[in-house]
Amino acid sequence: MHWLIFAGLGPPIGLACVFTGIAVYSANPFDGKLVDMILVTAGITAFAYIFGLLPALVSGWAVRQVQIRQLRPEWLWVTLIGTLVGFIFVVAFGAVLEALIPSGLSVFDIRKEAFFVYVPTCLVPTLVCWYLSRHSAGRQSQTP
Repeated sequence: MHWLIFAGLGPPIGLACVFTGIAVYSANPFDGKLVDMILVTAGITAFAYIFGLLPALVSGWAVRQVQIRQLRPEWLWVTLIGTLVGFIFVVAFGAVLEALIPSGLSVFDIRKEAFFVYVPTCLVPTLVCWYLSRHSAGRQSQTP
């Protein structure tokens, strides 16, 4: 159940965070009609799983390790995991993008807006999925 929570809910929650981050940094990011926005969102949801499944599974694995080892305070460890996975994802995505489309910039030239949008894109879903999976961890450890 733990893996289904992270794999199933993490990417769509991350997509909502991306939309929120874009709205914060843009004056009017969605100036189309509501129907157009719904169709675009439905199409983008597939990309949320393509880009978000690996970070969700890595976060899920790391959170499960914290739960198994009963590290306290658990919320602090989960926050660190979400932040670290988000940071690594931003840097790795920047490196892959630079390799595919050379622009003469280094990974360290990533704009700060990317960190303020994409790190919470991993942090928020990690915290939400952890909260939902806390009770699942206790039940899974009791099964033979």
